[in-house]
Amino acid sequence: MRLSTITALTRVLLLNILIAATWAQTTQGGIVGTVQDQKGDAIAGAKVTVINAATGLQRDVTSADNGIFRVIAIPGGMYELRAEAPGFATLVA
Repeated sequence: MRLSTITALTRVLLLNILIAATWAQTTQGGIVGTVQDQKGDAIAGAKVTVINAATGLQRDVTSADNGIFRVIAIPGGMYELRAEAPGFATLVA
């Protein structure tokens, strides 16, 4: 795999991650993002894992045909995000 592909995937994924948290009456939120290649094409079926190191909570989801993934109803906090897809380098953010 070329470094430019890895770099492009990293940039695109980081730019497309939207962290949404509800601040009003709950401490739960979610993470929504899009997994794309360097051309901006969706990567369907990518495994996305979020891990809260402080609590050990781990959730796995799979990106849809349009590359979008959603991790819902997770407690607020700092999360590590890992995206994996065949033919691409694993991204950890």
